[in-house]
This record gives sequence, structure tokens and C-alpha cells, in this order.
Amino acid sequence: MPIINGISGEPFTRGCGVVLPVGTSIVDFKYLDESGLLVLCHRKQEPAYVLLRISHLASAFPYTSFRGSQSLRWVDLGSIPDDGNGVCLTYSFFRIGSFNPVQMEVMKESKARGDIPVRVCLLGRDKAHCKVYTLPEARETGVGSLALGESREDNMAG
Repeated sequence: MPIINGISGEPFTRGCGVVLPVGTSIVDFKYLDESGLLVLCHRKQEPAYVLLRISHLASAFPYTSFRGSQSLRWVDLGSIPDDGNGVCLTYSFFRIGSFNPVQMEVMKESKARGDIPVRVCLLGRDKAHCKVYTLPEARETGVGSLALGESREDNMAG
């Protein structure tokens, strides 16, 4: 933000829009770190719930200066080629059954008690059950679509 004679000017803002595939709705989203965004989505086809890991600082996203009512440039996630660079990874859930997630929390990796990886906690619609998943590192997998392993199911009601 420029400051001239002690008066601040307009802040410099950049933006880019993201288009999800048809029939996909956002359940929840959280930042994984400074360069990654996790989006929990519900789809009409199977698997019904998927987790998108978007590297929003990648060159595939055309950020442009944004001021006032100026329109953004949009990126269709379905049009980004999967070249193994992990711009948009899709994680699908299996053995989720009748569990319907309504909220997501992201727990960062920790080395406090050994190596604890990044975890995604999904809270069910009944607000009593949650499923916890670990995320593989994008650079370790080198693929654009993965199935998340079995989860540990916790009953938070008691």
C-alpha cells in the first residue's frame, strides 16, 4: 500500500477465480499452508465427497490486479492438465458409507511427538462422528488423483 505525505493510498490486490466442475458444490475449505488450499466438495457422481488440494500460487493461475468492480480472470479446474506438478490433486474417500461431512478442520504436521503428518478431520452431519485422514505429500505421490486410506472413526459424543 503506497503512503504519500502520511496518507495511505489504495491497497494493491490481485485476484483469480476458480471454476469447479459441473455438479460440484463446496462443503468447506481451509488453507493447508501458505501455498495450498484444501476444498471439501460434494459431487453428484461417485465418489460423492472429494478433497481438492489446490496449489494456488502455481503459474496455472492467472492472477491480475484487482480494483473495485473489475472482473477477475477465471480458471476451470477441469482444464488444468495433470503434468505431475500437483497444481490440483483430487483425493477421494472410500468406505465413507452413510457418513456425510459438513465441516473440515486441517491440522498441520508436527514433530512434537515424532513425525505426525498433516491431518484432515471431517465432522459428520450428526455432529457426533468424525473421520481423520492423513494427506500424502504432493511431491511424494507424483499423481493427480488418489484414494485416501482407511480412517480412524471417533465418536465425539462420549
